[in-house]
Amino acid sequence: FGWLNATHPDDKDNVGRAFSEANKNQANFNTSYRLRNKEGKYRWVMDSASPKFNDNGEYEGFVGTVVDIHEQKMAEVQIKESEQRFRTLIASAPIAIGLFVGRDLVIENQNEIFNQVVGKGDVTGWKLVEAMPELVTEGQPFLQILDDVFTSGKMFQTFGTQVKIVQDGVLTHNYYDFTYTPLFNSEGKVYAIL
Repeated sequence: FGWLNATHPDDKDNVGRAFSEANKNQANFNTSYRLRNKEGKYRWVMDSASPKFNDNGEYEGFVGTVVDIHEQKMAEVQIKESEQRFRTLIASAPIAIGLFVGRDLVIENQNEIFNQVVGKGDVTGWKLVEAMPELVTEGQPFLQILDDVFTSGKMFQTFGTQVKIVQDGVLTHNYYDFTYTPLFNSEGKVYAIL
């Protein structure tokens, strides 16, 4: 257990407990934690071990590896922080914002103003046509416009356009300025519309 002395104080108890449990049960051990290197700096590592048995089937301990995963872990932290900033930006925007993902236009990352405009509560995970069937029943062009944006990869923008929306059970006729902006994946294909 000398290696635990080089484990970050915040990780030491959990890692020691997991290792002891795996040792007691003669089971695989796999966990990540921060380990102090010879310069005295903590780096994230992945520690994996398997139980070793001798020819008589007696348990002799673990055979394992400790791999430095610090850069990967830091990249994950940066991605999570970036996602949180993105979500905060959308949530605090003074206008309705939502993300329509895939050809089915599944609603994600919308803010509360978006939910209020749609008028059906929290519509996270709903297809746009499920959240707003009036786009079809009232013969409105918006689903076709969104499909065109998805296909062409070109932004669409309009100002003062009437939209018929059932809000809290009542069909309303309101006017909106809106923009449909295609978002592209690493292959250059549209994966969503903002």
